[in-house]
Amino acid sequence: MIIDVEELREDLIDYLGTAVSYNDVAMMDLIEAERANDEGIVRMALKHGFNLGKYEIEKTEEKGEYYGRKKL
Repeated sequence: MIIDVEELREDLIDYLGTAVSYNDVAMMDLIEAERANDEGIVRMALKHGFNLGKYEIEKTEEKGEYYGRKKL
């Protein structure tokens, strides 16, 4: 599965930023998400219950290029 990691990163940071209002410990996760590499973002998203299928990117048949998220 190929996913749009940047979109996932943005959503995870938004989610964690909201959580900081209710839970000070979430600040550590927020800082980690801002610094994480792609693999770290995926790991954190799974930890927080994100559905990675929502971020899957489709591949064009002709050129083998990735052009956008799959429609669910």
